[in-house]
Amino acid sequence: MKNALVIFTLLILSAVSQAQQSASATDGGMPDLVRDWDSTAYKNIKPGKNGFTRLYQVNDPDISFISGISKTRIGLRGSVLIYEEGNLVNGKRTGLFTTYVIDNNDRHKKYKIHEQDFKNDLVDGHWKAYDLGGTLKYDMMFTKGRPSGYSVYFGPDGKTATETCRFSNDSVAIVTKFADNGKKQQVQTMVHGIKNGPGTVYYPNGNIMSTANFVNDQFNDTLKYYYPNGVLWTEEIFKNGLDWTVLNNFDSTGKPRDAGTLKNGNGTRILYTEEGEVRQVVTYIKGVAQ
Repeated sequence: MKNALVIFTLLILSAVSQAQQSASATDGGMPDLVRDWDSTAYKNIKPGKNGFTRLYQVNDPDISFISGISKTRIGLRGSVLIYEEGNLVNGKRTGLFTTYVIDNNDRHKKYKIHEQDFKNDLVDGHWKAYDLGGTLKYDMMFTKGRPSGYSVYFGPDGKTATETCRFSNDSVAIVTKFADNGKKQQVQTMVHGIKNGPGTVYYPNGNIMSTANFVNDQFNDTLKYYYPNGVLWTEEIFKNGLDWTVLNNFDSTGKPRDAGTLKNGNGTRILYTEEGEVRQVVTYIKGVAQ
């Protein structure tokens, strides 16, 4: 469970970082939310073992709204009063639970920020998050409290995927990131929350830019780099993140050229511009550029 939660946390932080932009006066639209808990005005409902429950707390959740001017997602920093409500069965959360925040200027007005499916007090099913205007931000899947299956993060329109994650087990997830035009930018295998396994980066035209294998977040084994037209540019072997052996180098028509002498961590590697000019000759000793 710990490994899956590490990956889940990284994905949430990724989604939050996209949203946490500074809202300017020209953006407008962010409501003034209740930030403190007045327990006389907002009372917890505790039914015992069975029935409807509502619990308040001051927290720092992922809250954002869609700017009416810039059409971007703007994040709200700082703690606010939230409340969660749903039903208990035998003292455990069961079924749909919904989390809200409250408008400070109209305290009868609330904004839904989360929906979670529970079984036996564990998230089991969907965990959905919303902008304050009701736009879906992400829909993550859980099984018995653990991230599982297929999850997706959405852009400001609530429909276009910006990132997806497919869990194959507690530790392994395939994360795919997308450009604004819907084309893939990157596909990466994550294990224990860090890069482990194959990864692919794409050009805006959809062609592959590079393929590599990672071990513990470092390049390992063969890295291939391509031109935007799809022709192989260069191949190089890495060892524990170190430049180890250069295999070849080609121009944009596929014609081979001098790649350098780098072998087993020692030698030179010749770097070319896309137009074919020598950009740099790098010398390595034990895999480290000098």
